[in-house]
Amino acid sequence: NVDDLYTDDSFMPNLTKKKRKKHPFLIFFFLLIILLIFGGGGTYYYIQKAKPEKVAKEYLDSMKLFDIKNLNTLTLPGKDSVIDNKQLLNPAFETFFKAINKKMQYKIEKTDFNFINGTANVHVKISYINGENLLKDAGTDFIRQIASNALSGQSLNAQQIEGLLTETLNKHSQMISDDFITTNLVIPMEKHLDNWKVARLLPEIPKILSANYDDIEAGLKKASETSTVPAAPAPDAVIDLNTEKFQIKFSSIKVVKDLSEKPALIVYYIYTNKSSEAVSPMVDVRLSAYQNNKALEPALPTDSIPEIDQYMNNIEPNGSKIIAQCFCLDDASPVILQVQSAFDMSNQASSTQLVNLPQEEVNQILQQLQQKQQEAQAKAQEAQQQSQQAQQQNQQQQQPQQP
Repeated sequence: NVDDLYTDDSFMPNLTKKKRKKHPFLIFFFLLIILLIFGGGGTYYYIQKAKPEKVAKEYLDSMKLFDIKNLNTLTLPGKDSVIDNKQLLNPAFETFFKAINKKMQYKIEKTDFNFINGTANVHVKISYINGENLLKDAGTDFIRQIASNALSGQSLNAQQIEGLLTETLNKHSQMISDDFITTNLVIPMEKHLDNWKVARLLPEIPKILSANYDDIEAGLKKASETSTVPAAPAPDAVIDLNTEKFQIKFSSIKVVKDLSEKPALIVYYIYTNKSSEAVSPMVDVRLSAYQNNKALEPALPTDSIPEIDQYMNNIEPNGSKIIAQCFCLDDASPVILQVQSAFDMSNQASSTQLVNLPQEEVNQILQQLQQKQQEAQAKAQEAQQQSQQAQQQNQQQQQPQQP
């Protein structure tokens, strides 16, 4: 009967065992419902957080590809958001900058996500190529070629100059070394309609894309605005500049008169062409002279100096010639000479020397000049007096006589 069923010890354990088998399933089902109810929001949050990171990654990949168009597309529209750097948009630089940016590396470290405001800040560590020295070398090479063509009488039109620039940059793009600069950026992201966009163009982005070109441009502008007087060299220092392309060795100096009969300094030096092609010293050498803390102006001597003419002539590879340049002197005080690589955007190679002038020769020319100036002044005053006397006589003759 029924009472026996519930008092039978042999039956009860089996009944109890069957009921316990259902409990794990019920617990699992209950936990699953809790996860779906409470965990769904968290899953949605992380899915949304991943979206600005994905767009930031596409933005960084576009930098590696030097895809300016896509970089502008991924940025919110605005006057300060578009990349309009003239070098970055110049077709002549395209191959060079693509080779540079291809080596860029990045790592997204974290993302600050604001779900309510629809904004995010993506923190990125970027390692990019510092192309400063490479661009300087390319610029120096380009300017030297332009100057060499001009000296040889070849006139290049705008299209030919653009082609020469492209060819020079492409050649130097094959010489990229792993000179990396590492920087940390915070890319601001903003949700625009249903898409995430880069909120604004960071000032570091064009700098990275152009391999620090702006730093070079600013340096060149600053260098062109002022002429820096070099520090006084050691008394026994002698100009001896040896570069990959040429070598300069000081020879001697001479004091002469220039076309205005002022004292002038002629500097003689030995120039050796170490390049593989004929080149003019004017393309390679920049000799400056400083006296009384200011740069001396170039001068032309009264007599013809063959070594000065040689300054503009081409010299064959491995050839050596004595070259001369002339500067106008202020007085007989010492002069600092400095020789550098002409058209060298880095201005790294230089050599200086202090030269003492022959006091007697300089002072004699200055005295002769002063004497001639005094004589000329006296003649001018005499002529002015004679003119005034003649004018007075004319006025007296023109006055009517009293009856």
